[in-house]
This record gives sequence, structure tokens and C-alpha cells, in this order.
Amino acid sequence: MKKFNIMLIAGAAMISFAACDDAPETAIPQENQQPPMLTAADIEISTTGDIAAGALDLAPLVNDRQDSVALLSIDRCDNLAEGYSLVPVVQISGTDDFASKASISCHVRGTTAYAAISDINSAYAAVFGYHNTPEKVYARVLATTEYEGSEGTAVSVVGSDTQFYAPSQFTLTPDLMLNLYVPMGANDFDIAKAQALQTNDGVNYWGYVNVTSEFYFSNGRQGELMRRWDSGGEVLSGNPIGIRIDATGCVWIAYNISSGAISSKAITTYGVIGDLPGNNWGTSVPLTQTTDPLVWKGDVTFGTGQWKFRANDGWDFNLGGDKANLLPGGDNIDSPGAGTYTVTLDLSKVPYSTTLVKK
Repeated sequence: MKKFNIMLIAGAAMISFAACDDAPETAIPQENQQPPMLTAADIEISTTGDIAAGALDLAPLVNDRQDSVALLSIDRCDNLAEGYSLVPVVQISGTDDFASKASISCHVRGTTAYAAISDINSAYAAVFGYHNTPEKVYARVLATTEYEGSEGTAVSVVGSDTQFYAPSQFTLTPDLMLNLYVPMGANDFDIAKAQALQTNDGVNYWGYVNVTSEFYFSNGRQGELMRRWDSGGEVLSGNPIGIRIDATGCVWIAYNISSGAISSKAITTYGVIGDLPGNNWGTSVPLTQTTDPLVWKGDVTFGTGQWKFRANDGWDFNLGGDKANLLPGGDNIDSPGAGTYTVTLDLSKVPYSTTLVKK
């Protein structure tokens, strides 16, 4: 009897397993359902503030110590799921086809979207170059959402990457730091008297300075000294500490504002070299420093052909190009015509320049 019962139980178990294998799969309830997807129709965005008025000038905002500016009005944003935030991205270009463009991410407070002034400056430089010329800008807005989760931040485009809002045109005048000033005791720490370094990219600054003592860097606002580094690139903290180098007088200084690296070179001579009578690019005709170590002067006899300036009788430091805007490594300069001229090279202010007066 016991044996018969055991066989019945075993048979029932086999039937049970077969029934489970043949049964259709049942969906498992999801505890974290995906929230409804925000669609393009859920959003309305328009321009606001200065760009809606047709012109955005960043310099007055920077002078007022503002770090962001209102660009957009979020007129409607329906069905934004909990935990998600709307992040409008403004694209700017110099052409209406947006063949070359840069993006500016905004942050939303209430119903207004703001952009950092530094981000607007960077976008301008990427499209138009590193200068402060007012430019006509084409703009449009791409809507994205951001979700901060346990695995990081997830960014999604609303609709598609071809769905844009608030197309507009306006004039943009940036406030890029074209010069870095070098105040020191000799110029009474007065920005108006300090020499300026130049830049092509906002990172590497360079130029000639009359070094008489320790010096600082400034962004050009009176009384404001920038973060300082010593000549080895080590960050200095605490109270302002001047930068000290061995050289004095006319000194070439190069400074990387990102890494803090500083290099310098004492300029002991400056001269003219080129297609000069009896001296075909052979040696430099020396100029003499005036009472201002950054101003050099001398008489030079020209023929035909071309010429340029060079320092320390070598080519590491040379100037050429436009006589009203001399640049390191610039093009050769055309002869002013046969004869002897008093040549003045002025490195005391930017742009560097030269004047030639025929004797």
C-alpha cells in the first residue's frame, strides 16, 4: 500500500512539472515604471531680456559683477516627470544654416532660463574667434532633460535633435579678456599705467614688460589682482604675493593662465634686419633704448626689399607685419623707400608699433 502511494505522488509531481513547462509566461509587475516621455508639444520657449530686444552686450554685465544673464522664457512645460529637469541648450552661429555653431547650456529658475556669461563668451570665441567685435548671431534652442540617478546624470533630447525652439537673431558683444595687465610698484599698481600682455586664445598671454620689481597679474579692473603663481608654476595661496624673476628692464613674459606656467627672457638688444644696403639679412642694425626701456630708437638706412625687427641678435623674438600692429613672427615689412630713417619701436603699449621718419 505504501509503495502504491509513493508512485502516485511521484506521478503527480511529474504531471505538475510538465504543466509548469507548458504554461504561458506571466508578466512580472515593474515597481519603477518609466515616466511619461516629455514631447516637443509639451514645451513652449521664447527669448527674453536683451536678446529679445536684439542686442546683448556682456561688458556692462561683467562690470556689474553679474555672472549670468537671462536668455529664455519657459512659457510652458507640461508633463515633466518628477526628478527630471528641463535644460534648454542655446545654439549660436554666424550663419542661418548653423554650419559652424557652438552650444550654451542654460539653467532654469522658475520660468526663466539663464546662461553663464563665461559660457556665452566661450561660445562666441568658438564661432567668431577671440576678439570683442560685435557680431550678428543666429540662435535657436534645443530642449533637453536631465535626470540625476544613482548611476549618474542622464541627458535626453526632447522630441528630436532637429526640433528647435525660439529661433532668433541678435547682436552679441562679448567680454573676452584680451589683455592681462602687469601692475607693480613702478607703475603704482595702477592698471592705466601697467603694461599689458596679449592673447590669441584666452589661455596663453605674452608681451613685453618693464620689470623693476615683483609684479602681479590683473584682469584690468582697478584693485583686483588675479590668482598668482610663482615662476615655477606652483599655486600661491593666502595674502597676495608678488611674482619675482631674475631679469629686469625690457623682459618678454609668457604666461599660461590655465596651468600657471610663466616663462621670461631679458631683452638686451633690439635691431632692424633685412634687405639693407650692404647687409642682406646678415646682421641686425642695433637700436638704442630710450629712457623708457620699452622704447627703442635709431637711424637705419634702407634700400628696396623687406625688413623686420629682431631681439638679442637672434630669431627667437622678432616682430613684423602691420607697422601699427606688430606681432611676434609677423610678416616681413616692405621698405619705406631708399634713404636713412629714424626708426622708433614702441613696446610700451599694445598694439606694438613703429614709426619711420626720413632724415
